[in-house]
Amino acid sequence: MLHRLFAFGLAVALATAAHADAVEVTYAAADGVAVFADLSETDAGRDAPLILLFHQGGSNGRGEYADFIAPRLVAAGFHVLAPDARAGGDRYGAANRTAAAFVGEREGGYCWAYPDIVATLDWARDQGFEGPIIAWGSSYSAALVLRLGVERAGDLAGALSFSPATGGPMGECSALRFISEIDLPVFVALPRNEFEMEQKAPFLDAAREAGIEVHVQPHGVHGSSMLHPARAADGTDAMWQKVDAFLAGCVERNRTPQ
Repeated sequence: MLHRLFAFGLAVALATAAHADAVEVTYAAADGVAVFADLSETDAGRDAPLILLFHQGGSNGRGEYADFIAPRLVAAGFHVLAPDARAGGDRYGAANRTAAAFVGEREGGYCWAYPDIVATLDWARDQGFEGPIIAWGSSYSAALVLRLGVERAGDLAGALSFSPATGGPMGECSALRFISEIDLPVFVALPRNEFEMEQKAPFLDAAREAGIEVHVQPHGVHGSSMLHPARAADGTDAMWQKVDAFLAGCVERNRTPQ
């Protein structure tokens, strides 16, 4: 417990500086929706790796990532772009700016947010981020980054998918549809309680057949929060070690001539 509190206290200190340096940016999705995001850059140039951090349902980029995960990644040498997708809310203590500014008829399901995922990748490339780009998703966005990995594989160095959603609200964007099609380094992680759900069996079988390892956190929580020491029920160090190794591999493969 003391270890967790110390780690979280250190993260808050890091986050105070890192979030102060974050710059709010906006860009338009293909259907005209204004997407709000926070960009945190390292001291390296824009040929350094960039991680696109997508949040879970009911949440937003700042709430899910700004107080621990984003600053940790920046400290590790990654630029970070964390948008608010239109399917979200105020979970974890911040407002979803994209959802708040949206004007028009709201659609059901989570595929509705996919244009925001694509727009984030396109904006990053348009802004001169020439290094490897890695997509990171949580819950519903963990399924959407798999779709992005299938449809835009040439623009990505890898994808991380934490608690990828396969339920009815995902519709045609279910993680089950894309896990067997993705031809990209992919990291999939689930907490033990989700791994043992009967409805996850088809997805797990498809991942196994595709040769994709699914990492399990024994007492973890849903989505990217399994990496957050104040949210996870047990230590996060083991999962972070796996994540760090995967990210390093993505960067190295991108720099090594094939």
